[in-house]
Amino acid sequence: YVLWVTENLLLSFTFFVFIGFWAIVFPVNPVLEFTVLITHGVNWVFMLIDRFLSTQPQVRMKHVYVPILYGMVYYTWSIIHAYSGLDNGPLDGKSLYPITDYTNNPVLLVSGPIAMLIFIPLVHYANQQFVRASECCLPRPRAAKEHIEMA
Repeated sequence: YVLWVTENLLLSFTFFVFIGFWAIVFPVNPVLEFTVLITHGVNWVFMLIDRFLSTQPQVRMKHVYVPILYGMVYYTWSIIHAYSGLDNGPLDGKSLYPITDYTNNPVLLVSGPIAMLIFIPLVHYANQQFVRASECCLPRPRAAKEHIEMA
């Protein structure tokens, strides 16, 4: 069960990291290094491959609560981090990323709930369709067809 929840969560959020970094963060700070490629793109590709080859139970829309809960926790932490004065290590500024710089751009505070209520369900739905396509294309071991449906 823990692996299923983790895979369900990571498939959605590695996509958000991929899109968010390359569309918002990278244009502001265009430094292309190996670690940047691995942490902001390749991980999503690996998640897609893993999900395509996996025999985990299906992704269902009723399980969208998993990435939404994680998004709420991350959003809450990013607000606490931005306004508490916590150190950001070697990086400049108080925010974790430019997209979470709420102190200099309070309008960004609205982006979290919008992402959680609109984009997370859309990405989750796309993941559900991807999993359905993978189940049609790949032969599954007999045990995978006998998976107990997740509630």
